[in-house]
Amino acid sequence: MRTCQSYWSGCRRDGHVISLAVPELGRGGTTRISCVLHYFFQLHTTNLMLLSKEYVGYLARQVAQKLLAGEFIETANVRAVGDALNNALLEELQLEDRINDEVRLILEQYQDEMQRAGASYQEMFKKVKGELVRKYKAVL
Repeated sequence: MRTCQSYWSGCRRDGHVISLAVPELGRGGTTRISCVLHYFFQLHTTNLMLLSKEYVGYLARQVAQKLLAGEFIETANVRAVGDALNNALLEELQLEDRINDEVRLILEQYQDEMQRAGASYQEMFKKVKGELVRKYKAVL
């Protein structure tokens, strides 16, 4: 069995790292971490494709099964690993939507000033989004 030695999570410039810990009920009713998984994946943004939540769930289950079959992880509860992976993937995929929502809120506050200055909404959207991406150190 291969184990992960590092316990960090974050983003890399060329992709994303997801770290998740799966709690498992131990002896005497205590909770322990059954496995920690650091999974690196790269998004290909040349062809943007929207993924349904059901498909992301399917992908998460498949990844969990393949990690278990390849002895990258060891767990008695594959379903919990799949659920944790599903949650992490969905959160990461929804990052851009959350940033876009925040940009819209910011631009609503400055709507009158933008009209007086003749600023383009699209250009301001791009600039504010770029600033938020840098602020959150996100990779889109």
